[in-house]
Amino acid sequence: MKYLLTLEEKNLVTIQALAYLTSALASPFMTIFLFKNANVQVPLIYKSATLIFLLIWYVASGYLLQKFKSSTLIRFGLLNAIVLFSAFVFLKEKAVQYVILLGLIDGTVAGNFWAGYNINQFLLTFKRDRVKYFAAVTRAINILQAAAPALGGAIIMYGNRLLGNDGGYGILFVTAIGLVLVSLPFVSRLPHHKKITFSFTRMVKRKRTRRWKFILWQNFVLGMYDNAMGVILGILFYVALQQELYVGVVMATSYLIGALGSTMVSRSMREDDNKYWVGAIGITLATFIFAVSPNVWGAVIFALVSGITSPFLNIALSTLYFNVVDAEEGTWQDKYHYLIERDTALGMARIISLLVLTMIVTGADEIVKIRVSLLVLSFLPLMLGLFIRKSRVLIQI
Repeated sequence: MKYLLTLEEKNLVTIQALAYLTSALASPFMTIFLFKNANVQVPLIYKSATLIFLLIWYVASGYLLQKFKSSTLIRFGLLNAIVLFSAFVFLKEKAVQYVILLGLIDGTVAGNFWAGYNINQFLLTFKRDRVKYFAAVTRAINILQAAAPALGGAIIMYGNRLLGNDGGYGILFVTAIGLVLVSLPFVSRLPHHKKITFSFTRMVKRKRTRRWKFILWQNFVLGMYDNAMGVILGILFYVALQQELYVGVVMATSYLIGALGSTMVSRSMREDDNKYWVGAIGITLATFIFAVSPNVWGAVIFALVSGITSPFLNIALSTLYFNVVDAEEGTWQDKYHYLIERDTALGMARIISLLVLTMIVTGADEIVKIRVSLLVLSFLPLMLGLFIRKSRVLIQI
């Protein structure tokens, strides 16, 4: 039976799709822009600052959501996105001198947007078939954002030819501002929810179930590789392909293949099977191949293999996480600390991995060092698969 989204879910998916579309258009090229105008360390420092402030805002959201609507937090995050892209437009190559400040703004964007978004996603998908929901969401997002990287690369290439001196990047960031403005009306349509109850002291002192501890370990392992791997891949793609347009085409291919993978998940994966191993093994294999052979063919193989397999792992993770929260005792108003705990585990791991990576690439042979780092990170999805397996036993699904 075909899974049909409710009107509220469609609105939520639209907001997320526009957010991912904006991110797919701008974020990879932010990394490349900072790398081109400085070195490998600068985009790593930028991303580390982003994640630190994201975590601060996300923890603070436990108190903010007691005073403000979730849509207010999302809107505040999007307005800061406009500030961020505007800063890149006006600072141009001088942006490398303000990476910590820019990271603070980016962390403000993400921390508020995802805090408001995640509570809506949890509530609107309660007691629904979450495998099919996340498959539908992932498929829609991949299709919509597939054109973004190639479009971004084309904007930069032709913009540079027209304006010179990285003028194409300015056009790109102005385009991203336009997408943010388009998403704002959809945020206003989000339903109103009752205020949450949250206490930081109670969150720290409370006793956690064994199944929830495994969820936290899952997200810690995920955080150890997802963002670090993203920064490394962006840099190595550019080094291998030597042109922003080609980087965009490879990424667009991965997104389109990801839409196909999401369709396969929707049709074949149930909440009680082990197909998440397809994703864990596929991501490991694709990343290993590209780390060993960071060239055009390595990039193409990575895009194809990771694109078709990663939805099996990502959808299993999202589904299991929300299902465990459902299974824990208490009303939904009392459960917001689960979302904060999960993102704290995820955020701390991301910060640790990026800071360690920043220290590793100090000095000469930066590209060789990040290739070796990518090789090590490629095995972490397999560890994630083991945690998922144990969590499924504990929750008995």
